[in-house]
Amino acid sequence: MSTPSPISSAVLFSAARLELGWAEKEEFKMDRYRTKTYTLLLVVAVVLTGASYSGAETTESSAETNWKTDYTSAYEEAKTSGKLLLVYFHSPTIDATCRSFEESTLNDAEIKESLADFVLAKVPTTAETNLEDNPICLLDHGAFEQMRGQQGIAIIDLKNKERSFYGKTVSCLPFEQPVYFAPKYWGIQSMRTLLNLPPGSITQRTLTYAIRCHPEGPASTEGHPHPVLFEACAQHSQHQASILKQGHHNWSSRFQEIYHQIGGQPPIEVCAESWPGENLLEASFSCVSSWRQSSGHWGAIRARQPAFGYDIIRGSNGVWYATGIFGGVDVSN
Repeated sequence: MSTPSPISSAVLFSAARLELGWAEKEEFKMDRYRTKTYTLLLVVAVVLTGASYSGAETTESSAETNWKTDYTSAYEEAKTSGKLLLVYFHSPTIDATCRSFEESTLNDAEIKESLADFVLAKVPTTAETNLEDNPICLLDHGAFEQMRGQQGIAIIDLKNKERSFYGKTVSCLPFEQPVYFAPKYWGIQSMRTLLNLPPGSITQRTLTYAIRCHPEGPASTEGHPHPVLFEACAQHSQHQASILKQGHHNWSSRFQEIYHQIGGQPPIEVCAESWPGENLLEASFSCVSSWRQSSGHWGAIRARQPAFGYDIIRGSNGVWYATGIFGGVDVSN
């Protein structure tokens, strides 16, 4: 699901959009649903348009944190230093939401400490870039599809060079009205959660974000974020999306394969699906809400697990299929 950034063995049963049973299905060799991928040359200039933008690169100091106002410069710095790039898209005329974010959220001591690990860019929602010599709004680029043209936070991974999501957008959090049990996306709780997500694709991190935002504080993501489990979740969510059917398909064979790789505690799997037509952020909270309605699923999600993985993939029917797998050995401490 990740789009390259510009420039660059227990089976748990439940109800309510949760699988009530499982059956063996023939594997269909279908491509995983993905959004369009786009590539921009690093040398492309970003033209920022806004009331206060003078055309030259500047650095703003806010809440003892330095924000670059030139996207290209910030991207290059993050790439050179091997850091995550956090982009704050704001309305040209600062509204009440942005004011609350800047004056309250960004002044939180824990958030300021976490931001030190990022390269920071602050650009207006009207910022433009050139694509094949044609100017386009930066937010219209495929890398920021999940921002849906709105102000908010996007994160690009320029840190984990060995991972498949390197150079891609791995988080999008538009400042829109929250859904289900979600906190204010521009608030302190949300930002603290966002800044401390484990490495992963945008789908993996968004579902993990939704889990960690639940008011009951489920502990399954407190263990080790295991690459094997994240990949297993990606593969199974892909399979569910390809056949447009939720379920623990082929769990017997998958259980053995996963257990062979992780050892320790035998793996446990949970599955859910969203309502049709939801975006990634909505679907992630939707699936967590579904899990909450099942004591079996929620018991596994609520408990502290030695290692975990999550992912969610959209099918051609507009439904997102979520998977969580836990087990293995906790090496996080």
